[in-house]
Amino acid sequence: MLLAHAHAPAADDIAMAIGASALALAFDRFRYEFDVHGARIVTAPNAGFHVLLVLAVDPVLAAAAGACIALGAARHLPTASARVYHVATGTLTIAIPALAVRTAFGDDIAGRHVLVAVLLGSTLRASLTILARLLAAQAASATGAIALLRHTPVGTMLMLETGLPTATVAAAGPFLDTPLPALAIVLAGQALTWRLLALQHSHFTGRRDADRLLDTFERYVPRDVAHIALRDGAAIPGGERRELTVLFLDVRGFTSWAERTDPGEVFDELNLLLGELTDAVLAENGTIDKFTGDGLMAFWNAPSDQPDHAARAVRTIPRLLMRVRECNLRRATRGGPPFRIGVGIATGPAMVGNLGHDERLAFTAIGDTVNRAARIEHATRDVGIPTLLDESTFLALPLDLQRQLTRLDSIEVKGRAERIRLYAPTAVVKRRFDDDEQIA
Repeated sequence: MLLAHAHAPAADDIAMAIGASALALAFDRFRYEFDVHGARIVTAPNAGFHVLLVLAVDPVLAAAAGACIALGAARHLPTASARVYHVATGTLTIAIPALAVRTAFGDDIAGRHVLVAVLLGSTLRASLTILARLLAAQAASATGAIALLRHTPVGTMLMLETGLPTATVAAAGPFLDTPLPALAIVLAGQALTWRLLALQHSHFTGRRDADRLLDTFERYVPRDVAHIALRDGAAIPGGERRELTVLFLDVRGFTSWAERTDPGEVFDELNLLLGELTDAVLAENGTIDKFTGDGLMAFWNAPSDQPDHAARAVRTIPRLLMRVRECNLRRATRGGPPFRIGVGIATGPAMVGNLGHDERLAFTAIGDTVNRAARIEHATRDVGIPTLLDESTFLALPLDLQRQLTRLDSIEVKGRAERIRLYAPTAVVKRRFDDDEQIA
């Protein structure tokens, strides 16, 4: 069919084919990768030269030029079969649109027909390019073309492969019969396209790198602190006085178990357990201050305001106990001993912010409230109840949560002159006495 439309190429045709092919290959090295809705799009600002071949060159000569462009671009492909496929598709995606344009408009395209011809040629070429990629995916992947198509933003690809070249080549329409002006106009348009793609790629890359940095940063500091530091460009030492609810947690029996266990297994088990406990704290939007070996410290009402900070901390208790039970069930299947936890909660004023040196900061809270929470957590060993909270926390709770707590005896703690009034979840207290009766 191509041969039926062939005729001896004119000098202008040859000049246009050579010029457009050379420029298409030159611009092919400026490739950009975009991540659009999770799909990877690789594009080069050379589509205008392909469309120019479709419109201004005899179909057979256009097909030959397309093969040369594809052959030049395919040299970087890893396998011979991939290179052959690339050359074949590169040839057809030029030849078929060129043949369609010649069939529809004849050898002379002028006036108002130029825009329609450009739209036809560029759309057909872009559609064939996408089809070739889908066929390649079908052959190379078990999920095939359907999976690729489901995640491919076809509209974005058509815009890149069709929209920009259409405007560029349409501007060169009056000069399709004279190679140098047509090539110059398309070259200027493609240079502008290259710049636009470069800016867009920079935006995509910058946003992707910022998201990746933020995701990594959030693993070391609280989410809000990470956002503030990246927004302001730096974090500086300093803090503020805030009302906090502080939680200390320690894993009982972990140290003695670790002494007789392989360090690799200890590390893995601790990672798993602390991950579960952290999830419980984050579920109530708590801020993880630090991991204390086989425990952790967390607080509420910083860096973001949380008027119900005491309630959030208390609602974390059943989540923590549930996570420990789930871990123990998994450990039981492997013959491992169960873990138990002690939790102490206190509410009151504290200083919270960036503590340390300009080169090494920690976002943390310090003050008597923090010390009191640590002392209460330690007291769970003596009281025999795994979760305890002070009276300040109790008074800050809404009535429905207060009704779920039982007041215990006051205790003396090391380093404090006054006794601390303690409260505990009624369900936990009842379970303790039930266990004592069974033991007796």
